[in-house]
Amino acid sequence: MEQKPAQWLEKIHISGYRCFEKTSFDFKPLVVIAGANGTGKSSLFEFLRFLRDACFYEIPPEIVSGSIGRNIFHKPSPDKFAWSLSISDYGDDIRYYGELMGPIGNPIITNEAIDFDDCGQATLNYLQ
Repeated sequence: MEQKPAQWLEKIHISGYRCFEKTSFDFKPLVVIAGANGTGKSSLFEFLRFLRDACFYEIPPEIVSGSIGRNIFHKPSPDKFAWSLSISDYGDDIRYYGELMGPIGNPIITNEAIDFDDCGQATLNYLQ
């Protein structure tokens, strides 16, 4: 029987970010990410870094720290991206959703929600 860590990222869905028009990843306790150049390996880790940094710092004008001069939105789509994460927390599932709209230089979080299995949903909406 597979033993899972107490807390871990189970699933992530990204839409509109760099090469990810609409992409989902399912994670197991051990994941190896491999692929040819230009297939999105670095973009996945860059996106995870964006989420981590957004928890602790203001979102910078370039949206993803260190991405100045690079297009982070999937083209030809609008200047926005969205995400949803599923996190296992000691047997309980937590889902985190969000959406960010550009343009670069003036990003706005337009929707954000956290859904707990047993506790309901907390929604944070940002209108600027």
